[in-house]
Amino acid sequence: GGVCGENEGALSNCYSIANVSGTYDIGGICGYNNGTINNCYNTGNISGAENDVGGVCGQNRSAKISNCYNTGNVSGKSLVGGVCGLNNKITDIPIIENCYYLKAEGLSKGVGHNGNGTVTNVEEKTAEEFTSGSVAWLLNGNATDGSTTPENTTSWLQNLSENGGDESPVLKANTANGVCPV
Repeated sequence: GGVCGENEGALSNCYSIANVSGTYDIGGICGYNNGTINNCYNTGNISGAENDVGGVCGQNRSAKISNCYNTGNVSGKSLVGGVCGLNNKITDIPIIENCYYLKAEGLSKGVGHNGNGTVTNVEEKTAEEFTSGSVAWLLNGNATDGSTTPENTTSWLQNLSENGGDESPVLKANTANGVCPV
């Protein structure tokens, strides 16, 4: 994974811009998730020689992924998804919700295979939707807090100016010059 190979705890407010490759259980944030991944994103290219390859997570095993996105290219032999390769149930029901991925040729699924898990609002988006702020809006639960200072805004921000703006949403923790509603 771009942040960790195997997660047994919680990954929150992190991102990866690295290109990641391997055999199986390959993910932009985490290869094998048995914990929680929340408010994370990947922009690097992800490739696996075999299966369980995802833009955010290779295999989500009885765990939860929420409010994440991927804009990197994802490729593999089988069970390939823009967000997750395999959403697999062992004990608890695995959940993937409110996650988005960049529309790409050859990539038609957000989750490569859902093994009796719950997948809600995992959607393909165009580059224009990522740059326009609409994905940031969705990641924030279709809400704004009305704050005019970055310290009091929701988790995701995006500078929409034509000169020097953000191509996709950024985490509040990762920017000093966030754009807030006025």
